[in-house]
Amino acid sequence: MARTSVRVLLVEDNDHDAEIVKRMLGKYTAVNYVLERVRSTAECLDRMAAIPFDLLLLDYSLPGEDGLSFLRRLNVDGDQPPVIMLTGWGDGRVAAEAMNSGAYDYFPKNAINSQILAHAIHQALENYRWGREEKRLREELERLAITDELTAVYNRRYMAQSLDRECNRARRYRRDLACLMIDLDDFKTYNDIHGHLVGDVALKQVAATISQCVRETDVVIRFGGEEFVVIMPEASQSAAMLAAERICDSIAEQGLAVGDGAIAITVSIGACTSSDEHEMTPDTMLACADRALRQAKVEGKNRVRGQPPRPAAAM
Repeated sequence: MARTSVRVLLVEDNDHDAEIVKRMLGKYTAVNYVLERVRSTAECLDRMAAIPFDLLLLDYSLPGEDGLSFLRRLNVDGDQPPVIMLTGWGDGRVAAEAMNSGAYDYFPKNAINSQILAHAIHQALENYRWGREEKRLREELERLAITDELTAVYNRRYMAQSLDRECNRARRYRRDLACLMIDLDDFKTYNDIHGHLVGDVALKQVAATISQCVRETDVVIRFGGEEFVVIMPEASQSAAMLAAERICDSIAEQGLAVGDGAIAITVSIGACTSSDEHEMTPDTMLACADRALRQAKVEGKNRVRGQPPRPAAAM
């Protein structure tokens, strides 16, 4: 049975101490430790950039930069392998600082042997794997909380924070901002005739088409039911209308394959830009896009309309 291989980078400027660590790991035959040694933190960064390591053994006293400072820098720079710190003398303060700075373990060099070091490495790797899995699950839960389950675009919960953020940014920096409101035409009738399963397929196809027709910086949201919203940072009125026309045309051209045939799908779109709404709050932007959408519906559906003039105030 093949032994597990663990690639270890030892950062140690003392030749004698480096040799001791090498012998310790060599004695532990249950794992194949592939050990590489460098003398400084600068060399360590160079090797880590060239080769992925499973774990770092880091000496506290190093030329140019001590191990604690380097450890803090590693944690700031991003996702790095687990670190066990070694020092030539025991000090509770240094041990606490090392652990608080991100070390997985800390040992005075005169307090370890082959078994202790191998066990510490095993525990550090296990804790590191569990930490990464926990982070992955947390990120997945956060993603699910802001994602529409059916269409895989953002949901209304995310829209609230995204539109508020973009409105604030557009006001502060005097940037363009556009908002599209998209509604599938006659969707209730469509569901009654073809069934909700086909309706779900239509919603997923429409969401995918919208996403393909807009920029990566734009935010596609399922607003509810058969309605979608697109938030378009730094999009002028002409750019927003062009994107809306592209969405409208693409959806109408595709249709939806059902059995041996295809059925028509169309959308109506209302577009609102920051130039239409001087207040530019999430509520006014959505209301503006909704008025334009209703105008598109009144005029016959399957079309795009910009913000219509506001009704004149009563005298």
